[in-house]
Amino acid sequence: RRFVAGVAALTASFAAALLLIAGRGFHDWSPPSRQSVMRAAEHGSGSAALDTGLGAESSSRVERGRFQSVESDGDGEISAQELGYSLRSSFTSRELAALVERFDKDKSGGLSAAEFEAMGHNFEAQQMVVDEIAVADFDADSSGGLDLGEFAAMLRSGGDGTLTKLSEVSRMFQGIDSDGNGQVSAGEMVSWQLSAARAEAVRLTDAAYYDANGDGRVSVEEFFRQFGELHLVDGLTRARVHDMVSAVDSDGDGTLSYEEFPYLLELHLVD
Repeated sequence: RRFVAGVAALTASFAAALLLIAGRGFHDWSPPSRQSVMRAAEHGSGSAALDTGLGAESSSRVERGRFQSVESDGDGEISAQELGYSLRSSFTSRELAALVERFDKDKSGGLSAAEFEAMGHNFEAQQMVVDEIAVADFDADSSGGLDLGEFAAMLRSGGDGTLTKLSEVSRMFQGIDSDGNGQVSAGEMVSWQLSAARAEAVRLTDAAYYDANGDGRVSVEEFFRQFGELHLVDGLTRARVHDMVSAVDSDGDGTLSYEEFPYLLELHLVD
């Protein structure tokens, strides 16, 4: 998986956790406040950091439903293959096997419901598995980390066309190398990715990001265009956005003020 693209994947995961993408209906749910979303993004990497308004019983039902939808052969555990079907090839088979091994606390060879839930809430550990494999693959001198040349080779292998100049790669490398020792470890890579993803996830809750013409309102077209480009949720249509805007448009003018906007985003992601 591409290193820079990993930030986009983490951003989607943060947005999902922060704003409750879990296939939940509206019963037993009340919208989290923007302050709660901001606190979760700043201080936590999983949905447990967010005051969701779901009771413990409802949350447990959701987790059981997610487990059952992935565990397809009825043996009570999720294998690497089943996990791969669920994650839509977001991870390689090697990464999937490593994920199962990392979270399989009882060493049964698969993930129980509790182990699956723990994995789903721990984005940092998931990304650590991916980055540890990347470091192992490109650490040519077996130093335990990647120097600038090894790091550049890793980016090239992943097809990261966003970084075309060595100076750009060097700036990224220096930003990741937090201890300044001339090497980046898997832990430093994860910290950098999580920091970038948290910042992006918070940005996605800001109405100004969607307000393309700067008039202080968010229209159906502005939200459809901007949010659709993020590819966080499949099947978004203008008609659906229009219905959602109408549901939270308190003054009935067909657009949303910055005060109304958070309810649109929460409505869409919960739905």
